[in-house]
Amino acid sequence: MDRSIAYLNGTFLPSNEVVLSPNDLGICRGYGVFDYLRTYDSVPFMVSRHMERFLRSCSALDLELGQSVEELCSLIDRLHGLNGRRDCAFRLIATGGESTDHFSLTGSPSLIILSEELPQMNTDSFLTGVSLITADHLRIFPEAKTTNYAPAIRYSREWKKVGAIDALYTFDGEVLEATRSNFFLVKGNTLVTAKDRILEGITRRLVLELAFPDFDVQVRRMDIAELAEADEAFLTGTTKKITPVVTIDGRPIGAGVPGPKTRELMARFDAFVADYAESRVGTKEVDSINHANLSHPPGVR
Repeated sequence: MDRSIAYLNGTFLPSNEVVLSPNDLGICRGYGVFDYLRTYDSVPFMVSRHMERFLRSCSALDLELGQSVEELCSLIDRLHGLNGRRDCAFRLIATGGESTDHFSLTGSPSLIILSEELPQMNTDSFLTGVSLITADHLRIFPEAKTTNYAPAIRYSREWKKVGAIDALYTFDGEVLEATRSNFFLVKGNTLVTAKDRILEGITRRLVLELAFPDFDVQVRRMDIAELAEADEAFLTGTTKKITPVVTIDGRPIGAGVPGPKTRELMARFDAFVADYAESRVGTKEVDSINHANLSHPPGVR
């Protein structure tokens, strides 16, 4: 039984006592957003950036929580202390709240924060790479991390049948993102990721920063035809970190094995994580990197 402590609308309580009204728009209409972060060596990773994105997602759906980034970070710290897990994940969920007509935003938003065990990733995925399928889909409110994952859950049956781990969304001839990750391709020394109609991932942003200035970084439209020309490809995400992609729809990417540029970025990511956790033990997070401007690294276009 899960005995963890959760947060619900101003109260800390056992997670199995978290209850939402059936009139909550998150229940009756699927109207809500979430965010998800993890710890490394007991330090919440990039928590400020996650809280900033969470509030942007809330704003996209007109959910006014009334909490600042700093207040949300403090709630994460408090919940981390109450649960006593060295390493864990945190899931924040904001819903439309109770609605008098099951449709209108007539009540205050509900805010839930859960402390969860980290999912167990197959370490072979980082060594040998993973496979994807493509699926034609454009998410509603792609700039927000909404709770509506109906298409992804439907497509999951298809990717599991062929031994893939996820679907790569494409739309109108453009490569966008995976269902729960961002996507990059590598051609020579050029690193490409989609610019528009995607959720801007926290790990995606960090990879763009870590790639500067040694890679030619291009944040732009990525055409489906470019998949056949790529030397390497990889996914980025909170739990996937940097995961090499070696086949898409059964066709190999490059040599069909994790490539040197991907492995280089994986090593940079691991080194950053180790330094991040060590430097922030017992301190407040500042979410900074000492070698790049965070918002717009030079050379990114």
